[in-house]
Amino acid sequence: MITIQISSDPYKRKITYDRVDGDQLVAIDSSNPETPEKLKLLSVDYSSCFFPFKAYEIANLIWHTYSTNSTPVCIRFRGTTEEYRELCAVCDILNKENSEQPPESQLPPLTYEQANEYLANAGDILPEVTGYFKSIKDIIAHNITASDSKKLIEQQQEKFDDVSKKEIPVCVIGNYSSGKSTFINAILGCEVLPSGDKPLTAKIYEIRCSDNSEVADVEFTSNHMVVTISFNRGGYAIRPESYSDELSARIRECLENEKENALAQRVQSLLQVINDGAIDDRVKIHIPFNSDSPLRNSEHPYVLFDTPGDNVANHEHHIQVLQEALRGMSNGLMLYVTVSNQLHTMSNQQLCDKVKAIQEIDTRFTMVIVNQADNADFSEYNRTEIIESPIPVTLQPEGIYYVSSVMALGSKIDGDFVKDNNAMIYMQKQAFFMKKKGERFAQLLFLYNIAPKQIEIASEEGALHYSEYGDKERVLANSGLWAIEQEIQRFADNYAPYNKCYQSLLFLLKVREIAENDIADAVRMHDKSRAEYQSQLEAGIKKLLAELTISRDEFVEKAFNGYPTEMEASKKEAYTPIAKAELVKLESELTSALENAVGYSKQAEAADMAKEKTFKIQNIFNADVRADIATSYKYWREKSTERDNAREEIDTKAADQLLEQVKEKFNLAFNRAQTVLFQSSSNYWKTRAEELRKKLLIVVLASPDISQEKREELQGLIEGFEQIAFSVEVEKIFEKEIFERHAFFKIFEDHCLNKRKLASRFNNSLKEEIDNIYLQMKNSHKQIFTDWQKRLFSVIEDNITDLNPLLREAKKQVAFYKDLIESLRAAQEALNEYIDKINQLMDWKPVVEVTPAEE
Repeated sequence: MITIQISSDPYKRKITYDRVDGDQLVAIDSSNPETPEKLKLLSVDYSSCFFPFKAYEIANLIWHTYSTNSTPVCIRFRGTTEEYRELCAVCDILNKENSEQPPESQLPPLTYEQANEYLANAGDILPEVTGYFKSIKDIIAHNITASDSKKLIEQQQEKFDDVSKKEIPVCVIGNYSSGKSTFINAILGCEVLPSGDKPLTAKIYEIRCSDNSEVADVEFTSNHMVVTISFNRGGYAIRPESYSDELSARIRECLENEKENALAQRVQSLLQVINDGAIDDRVKIHIPFNSDSPLRNSEHPYVLFDTPGDNVANHEHHIQVLQEALRGMSNGLMLYVTVSNQLHTMSNQQLCDKVKAIQEIDTRFTMVIVNQADNADFSEYNRTEIIESPIPVTLQPEGIYYVSSVMALGSKIDGDFVKDNNAMIYMQKQAFFMKKKGERFAQLLFLYNIAPKQIEIASEEGALHYSEYGDKERVLANSGLWAIEQEIQRFADNYAPYNKCYQSLLFLLKVREIAENDIADAVRMHDKSRAEYQSQLEAGIKKLLAELTISRDEFVEKAFNGYPTEMEASKKEAYTPIAKAELVKLESELTSALENAVGYSKQAEAADMAKEKTFKIQNIFNADVRADIATSYKYWREKSTERDNAREEIDTKAADQLLEQVKEKFNLAFNRAQTVLFQSSSNYWKTRAEELRKKLLIVVLASPDISQEKREELQGLIEGFEQIAFSVEVEKIFEKEIFERHAFFKIFEDHCLNKRKLASRFNNSLKEEIDNIYLQMKNSHKQIFTDWQKRLFSVIEDNITDLNPLLREAKKQVAFYKDLIESLRAAQEALNEYIDKINQLMDWKPVVEVTPAEE
């Protein structure tokens, strides 16, 4: 058997391939004398892709390259469990296809296995990543104060704030006349955006679902004034009421004329008025989505961007607006809309090149939408030619999806279009889109989609199943939009978290770079100001201050370095794991109490007795007695059903109660851990503060460079200086509910909890939280100690120097830059720690079983 290992890292966007040779791995790379077929694995298509999108092609290439009629192939997978599930699915598909071949053409079955290392799924680590970000925000705000740097960080932070939200951006781009606005209207299920053959979108429309099905609003900025126009059943409102300019009169006239029309039509009329108005380029819209839109009912809030068409014939401003919109986009799904006869055009190639050059867009998460497919000529449909056209070659999208936006929208609004042209198209073609697969002239556009094999199969099966619900559903499925909406949902559920994690790391790396540049500038200014200050001091005073500075700096560095070792024992003390045996006992007690409460033993006994009676009757051959068999059997089944239902209800309630008790235990363990670490950390720094006080006092009392009177005065200042203080109130460090963040609810099996997994999740999660508490406390308590020792040293220095105004100003400059350097280095250290934490979350982990201690 030949075993090929695939190592997929979706966080680093890299896939590598190795041949397994015993215990060794032999890399498949250009340095090895491999055949051209084998080296195909090294192409960008297969080494920099998102694995689930290419899993079928990769597995098929490996199988047919390395397998022979007598040599089987096994694929060993090293990556996330989500990716491994995709591999399992495609290998099963390949084996099924292979079994359908003539026996002489069949290859040995393709097998697969997991490697001994894995990566965590992004959805599982994302709560921790965003938790780290929230923790670092205050540190950044407190420690990085330079105006230029703050502006740069705010720009990066605004972008990451968008990333860390649950909101999923869906950016629709393409050349004009591709039907972008009609496509978005079809997704929304209402005619909101103006649409037509000419380029109508001159703004970026940012569209969200309204919370109220009878309320909509449009927000734009005119002459630095934010204007909001709200619609409801009773009319409209303009805020602020004082809004008045050349455009406002046209807006008011439009609103009055459209008062009696439907909500979507009123919003569309307003957009037509403001589209070419002298307002800022971004327009925000809240509109109720159609009840048939899955984006309305999703757990993920979506924001859709309709961007101006980019074409050489368009106004140059359209291109600038488009580029600005794309630069601000991160963590999103890009839908590139085109039509079948434009797949090979130069304008599409130019737009693809612009999109590809924008760093914030991960083009792996791109869907190419071939719109107006009801007009396409599928008699010349050629998958290979389509795949090799400029758009797929440049963008390397997840898939190519065919759709008729007019038919999709018509199915959602029952053909009640505002535009007569769309209504006529819908009426003329509706019958063809209502046909079933196999019927003559049936229009099933989803059959022409080009996507990963497992997605194609699932999409076709799902669309055919959905079409059975009725004529309206069949038109929507056959229009191709149902499959596209399902893939958007799939992206939000499975793929978006990977980009969120990636963007969070980019943010911290960028901020660290800014901090490093600021430190270099601050060090230069500090050295310059300190040289000026030192030049004005007397020799004896300069010597004493140097001795105090050296003594303090050496002590502080030692205190910082000793903290982790000192706290290690406290971290162990704070860890109070739970054992599987404890959970089994607790579940047994809860189950017994519930059984007693509902009289389960009597129900079980009644079912057993009914069963026994039925079997006895079956063994009697007396015709009169056997006539009772049907009645007895029915009674037995009724009692068995009652018992089974009671058992299920008891198990479900016991699992719920057990989970609640484990939740309480986890929160108690978390609070105890915070208390233990707080006490240990605060005691450590209190001890170090008193040691530093004594150390500085020894230096002062031993100095021959100041008078006895000055020594006594300084002794009084040092001994009487304030005690270091830490807040007695222990606050929870993370805003989110601790227990829920670790997804304990995911470890149910049938109606019961898996106690082994529950104990393991409890203990691993508690370890993670202890590390988080330690990290946060380390930074906050270190800052408190740093501020305290700086105040103490400043009091000593002021007293020694008896500063004149010029010297005082020079000292202020030195202190300012010293504080700035320390502050920036604190931020840098914290950033490094959080970057390491995130890298660890996204790093390889060994596959391990639960230890006996956790059992």
